Amino acid sequence: MFGMSDDAWLRFVSISYFVAASLAAIFTIVSIAAGVLQYRISNKISDDKDRALAVYQRESGEKLADANTKAAVANKSAANAQLEAANANEKAAVLANQTAHIEAENLRLKRQIAWRAIEPEQDRIIVSRLKKYAGAKLLIMSIIGDSEGLNYASQVAAEMRAAGWNVAGVNQGVFTGNPVGLVVAIHPDDRGEAAVASAAVGMVEAFVDARLMPARVIESKGDAERGTIYLIVGAKPPIARG
Repeated sequence: MFGMSDDAWLRFVSISYFVAASLAAIFTIVSIAAGVLQYRISNKISDDKDRALAVYQRESGEKLADANTKAAVANKSAANAQLEAANANEKAAVLANQTAHIEAENLRLKRQIAWRAIEPEQDRIIVSRLKKYAGAKLLIMSIIGDSEGLNYASQVAAEMRAAGWNVAGVNQGVFTGNPVGLVVAIHPDDRGEAAVASAAVGMVEAFVDARLMPARVIESKGDAERGTIYLIVGAKPPIARG
């Protein structure tokens, strides 16, 4: 066949088969080796990825734990700051309250030690209201040794004279249980005397409206001179704490 004997063809085919089988075996071995290599490489890549992931997770966990720790510290610091601020505010409020009380007390003390004085509006009320009782006899007394009371009594005397009253004078005397504020008194028998009683009532009304007296009270004075209204200027009334 094709100029070759059967033996030649048999040898050719045998050699070709052997070569093909050898190549097939080689390809099989190469394929197996490639598969093994691919498997190992794939496993290595997978292991590398797993290790990288583990490292990432560990580092992320550490960073998260560190962040949580810092957040906890920050929260604690913030809580401490809020507590300190609250304490500071409370102390400031207490201090402000104490300061307000001190200032109020200082103002009260200044008003307490200040001498009494007739104000313009009080002057207007007293003079205008008491002119209708002009000629009424008045004796003004203050506590002996009380300079402030004597000064105030002199101011009241000037007001009464301006209203036309007959002011006998401003005397100082000793009292049993020193009086406080202004006290209007008449002899008990003068309560039935219209001129004296009405003048005394008018005087008390005017003094209350002018804020010189707190209440409409006329006291009885057994040793008073008949027909004379007595005005006792006592010590300055204490100013209540606000």
